[in-house]
Amino acid sequence: MTTTKKSRPSRDANLKQLKKDGVYISDASPTTNLLFVLQNTVYSYYKAICDIVDNSFDADADNVYIELGTKNSSAYIKIGDDGTAMSGIVMGEALKLANKDENLPTKSTNTLGKYHIGLNSSILSLEGKSALYSKEHNKELHRGYFIKEDLEKSNWEIPIYSERSGEISDEEINDFNEFLKNPKSGTLVHIWDINATYSTDRQNVLKKTLGRVYREYLLADKNIYVNGSIVTPLDPMMYRIPAKTKKANGKKQTLKSEKLKTIEFDKIEYTDRYGVKHKNGYLKYTSYCLPITGKEDSKDLGINIPNSGIYVMRNGREIEYGKTFGIYIKSHFRNKYRATLEFSDELDSELKVDFTKTNIQLSQAIIDKIRGPVDQDIRTSEKRVKDARAAKANAPTSETLEKTEDKLSRHLKRKAALLKRIKQKQKAKTDPKKPVKPRDPNKPKRPYKKREASDKWVIVKTDQLSPRDSAITGEMIDWQKELIELTVNTKHKLYTDFLMHLPEEGITPIYMIYYSLFRAREMNMPNEEHDRNQLVSVFEQVDAEVGMSLDTLLQDAPGTKN
Repeated sequence: MTTTKKSRPSRDANLKQLKKDGVYISDASPTTNLLFVLQNTVYSYYKAICDIVDNSFDADADNVYIELGTKNSSAYIKIGDDGTAMSGIVMGEALKLANKDENLPTKSTNTLGKYHIGLNSSILSLEGKSALYSKEHNKELHRGYFIKEDLEKSNWEIPIYSERSGEISDEEINDFNEFLKNPKSGTLVHIWDINATYSTDRQNVLKKTLGRVYREYLLADKNIYVNGSIVTPLDPMMYRIPAKTKKANGKKQTLKSEKLKTIEFDKIEYTDRYGVKHKNGYLKYTSYCLPITGKEDSKDLGINIPNSGIYVMRNGREIEYGKTFGIYIKSHFRNKYRATLEFSDELDSELKVDFTKTNIQLSQAIIDKIRGPVDQDIRTSEKRVKDARAAKANAPTSETLEKTEDKLSRHLKRKAALLKRIKQKQKAKTDPKKPVKPRDPNKPKRPYKKREASDKWVIVKTDQLSPRDSAITGEMIDWQKELIELTVNTKHKLYTDFLMHLPEEGITPIYMIYYSLFRAREMNMPNEEHDRNQLVSVFEQVDAEVGMSLDTLLQDAPGTKN
């Protein structure tokens, strides 16, 4: 393929012309050294991939496919989508650095792209070589290479090939169709020889990053797959998608944030790309107070100082997180505060969005608008944390409740010998007593084994009862061991508003009263089965009535915690 691109005049030629005519025309177009500059941008591995994914969603893709791997000891990345794709001409324009909008027929507003430099700079920051494939609906496949070394040799020239050229192999065509699940249209970026090693840890971090950055798109039924595994949306506000943790008993619990406020500013002044001033810019501030969690849950859920603060969303895509913008100083007491600041690309100039779309600078006018709400929400979340810490000494968690129950079990074992024994109520026997077989004198005696005291109760918690059912019920489950099972209704106010929050000295008498009550019932059961059944029915009705009365009396009672 022959080229006709005009070469730059040498310095000697320019000097000669300047001496002769008193003027020379300097070629101010960038040299290929710009590629080296872009290669050393602030892009991280994950930001570079996100910048390419931006192009996929700008092309109205429903599915984005990403593959990380190693081939011939070289790491590679493939990123493809089933979006509207590009013609061969548009592909050539897309591979130009910072091309003009009119040369790239994309959506005019609400785009994730901005300067038309993300694809190139992302590839360069990964220090790899790349091939770009794209196929419009019912059209042929096109391919263009973007390789730094080739660009330096060819002085920026990039050949764009179509299938009819014969330069695109059958293997490449099959790989395109297989990777994108035989799309009607789509685009594939293949980057190889990248300066990064593949690992499952890197893959997992990428999935979490994509789930957080593109959570709004994923919640709107867009899909991202990494090595065949679908990416799940991750909401750092823990509001639209509450967090899930495991309690001490192994059961899952759901933790949801409290939304503090939402404020919309719809008269923000800004200047568009053409220099025209407007007064209808839109900005939305929403704040949350994260749920109060223990040390381990906070660690697992990423509730910490670095992750606290304001998350900036541009056209539904996160571009920054954990920012304070100089409005406040982070601390342990403020790490439950999180907020989102949402805006569209019309405010890019006002917020000084850089070409990597990962940094913004709020103008003083916008800081003045949000400072008051931020200060108020900081105080609210700070108070929540301080109140929770102050109450911790007097209001134990479920873990403390379970420790107290364990202590009481050991206490009952020690006290068992002092309690009056419960005689098992049995039916009258009509069969004659069987003769006792004499003991064989030659049989060795069983060695003496010291008996350990057995448990006297079992505590079972259930969420299958309603808040108006019995608070705690009891039943003898082993007559020989005098083992009583207490069933605690975890939906009843006695449990939710008191047992879960009382100190140990408050929990003990409640459990001991119920245990003593059910033990006394068993001791005073009649011998006849019919009479026992009738009495059990009465007891069950009494338990239910007590549960309903307690539910009514404990509503807003002194000491209630909820």
